[in-house]
Amino acid sequence: MVLELDPKLPKNFCTDHIRLSQIVLNLLTNAIKFTKEGIVKVTAERLEESPFWYKISVEDSGIGMSPENVKKLFSNYTHIEFEGRQIMNPTGVGLGLKIAYNLAELLGPQGELKQQGIQVQSILNQGPTFSFIIESQEDVLLEHEGAQGLENFISSSKFEIAEELLTDNKVP
Repeated sequence: MVLELDPKLPKNFCTDHIRLSQIVLNLLTNAIKFTKEGIVKVTAERLEESPFWYKISVEDSGIGMSPENVKKLFSNYTHIEFEGRQIMNPTGVGLGLKIAYNLAELLGPQGELKQQGIQVQSILNQGPTFSFIIESQEDVLLEHEGAQGLENFISSSKFEIAEELLTDNKVP
C-alpha cells in the first residue's frame, strides 16, 4: 500500500474520526479485494478552494468498471457484474459503498458548496479512483480533544491492518 500525504496538511483537523475511518476502510477493503497484483494508493491533500477542505482518494490497479457499472455503484443492494459474473462481494448485502457515500456527504462541505458523497473515476480493465472531500472545523477548534493529525489518522493501526490484508490478499 502506498500513502501520499500533501505537505500542506495541518497537524490537526476536527471531524468525526469514526465515520471517516468507516469510509476509508470500506474503500480500502474494496480496493484490496479487486487488486490481485499491483498497488493500492491512499492520498490526502488540502484543497485550494478552502483551507478547511481535504480530499482523500483511494486508488487501485485492479479491474476497473464500465461507466454503466459506476452509475449503479452507490445504489442499495447492488452487486456489480464484470464479464457476465458477479464481482462485488457475492456474500455481501450491497450496502457498504452506499453507507460510505452517505457518510462522505455528511462529512463534506455543506450549504451552497455541498459536494456529492464519493466521486469515482474508472475505466474498464484499469483500476478505479474513489475520492471524497471532508470539511474540518475552523482553526479555533483544533485544540479540541477530537482534533487529530490527518497523517496520524491515515497512518493509524487500522491502515496497517489493511496493508497486512493486502500483502496476504485476505479480506474479511
